[in-house]
Amino acid sequence: MQFKELTQTRVVELQTESYQAVLLPEYGGNLVSLRHLSSGLNVLRTPTQLDQLKEQPERYGIPILFPPNRIEDGMFTFEDRVYSFPLNDPMQRHNHLHGLVLGKSWDVIEQSDTHVLMQHRIVETADFPHDCTLELIYRLCENGLSQQMTVINDSANNLPLGLGYHTAFTMSENSQVWPTLTHEQWELVQPRMLPSGRLIELPTVTLPFSDEQEVSLHCPMGSGRFNDSTLRGVAITHPRLSQAVIYQVDDAFKHWYFWNEGGGQGFFCAEPLTWMANAMNMDSPASITGVQHLSPKATWSATTQISVQPINA
Repeated sequence: MQFKELTQTRVVELQTESYQAVLLPEYGGNLVSLRHLSSGLNVLRTPTQLDQLKEQPERYGIPILFPPNRIEDGMFTFEDRVYSFPLNDPMQRHNHLHGLVLGKSWDVIEQSDTHVLMQHRIVETADFPHDCTLELIYRLCENGLSQQMTVINDSANNLPLGLGYHTAFTMSENSQVWPTLTHEQWELVQPRMLPSGRLIELPTVTLPFSDEQEVSLHCPMGSGRFNDSTLRGVAITHPRLSQAVIYQVDDAFKHWYFWNEGGGQGFFCAEPLTWMANAMNMDSPASITGVQHLSPKATWSATTQISVQPINA
């Protein structure tokens, strides 16, 4: 896609000497392209036409999930208030999937050559009884891309707070994905793909993930090391370029969901989540599920970073 030729939607371009990024505010506030200039590496899976982004917004760039993942029957109760979401999970699973803002338009509040501030307001309805504001800042520098999301509870009641990103990375030949895990995964019950609440051991042959390997995995997040540095996130190697993409997330994110549409598609979604799938309907304590709330008029923020680094020999 030649973004400069787009006339039917706003295009925001950020650039430094090392990186170039493209955002489409009207298409989910999605940062759809991140390019490492010296290596030529396209870090993120980028649509070739706008129709792809309209039809499958969760499969390109950095889609925003608020709240993230699946909600059983599209419904939960919090502080005696019922929250309802559309049943949009494929294959008639009778779940809600991916939240309220996926694909929705964002307003650009501030912009320069290296940063952009976008905002999306959620208006109170009977189904979601809160006014709240999401503010998203992207900053590009010589060390890579930083992403900061701030949630503001504009309502008079506690807001159940869950955030995730459906970040879609490119996979090249012989790429490997090294995530930081606890070596346990959430047992998912078919056919609805909802967690049972039981942790089971990860097979030792699972890691690292490859492009050809089918991956659909939900698990708690851990910490580790890559390139002799501490990592809480994933590292994706591109051996032909001798480069690795480093996706670093902060402590707000407690869980992962990994997915690659059956494998062999040339992309890999590494999805950091502040709460687990169906968190609001689980019997487990909040310390495990990641459930939290935001007090009236309070703010909350979470940060991630993406960089490209040479692979240590």
